[in-house]
Amino acid sequence: NNEIDLWVPTLYDMIVAYQKSHDKDKTVEAMRCLWFARAVGFMNKTWDWNNEKAEIEIKKQAQAFFSNRNYLIEKI
Repeated sequence: NNEIDLWVPTLYDMIVAYQKSHDKDKTVEAMRCLWFARAVGFMNKTWDWNNEKAEIEIKKQAQAFFSNRNYLIEKI
């Protein structure tokens, strides 16, 4: 899934940026913009899906974060 393959490292990079930032408010604001875009994209993708199918997608995404956790660990 190309979307999640981009989203996981982006979110992990933002976590690291927040940790290192001197202006955490700006980092949070940048993340908020990305988060809203991600949420809208997810809603557009799953709008017509039933709850079960959407839940499967959410679990796949959670698994992607778990599977790629070493990316974050190596950066922090």
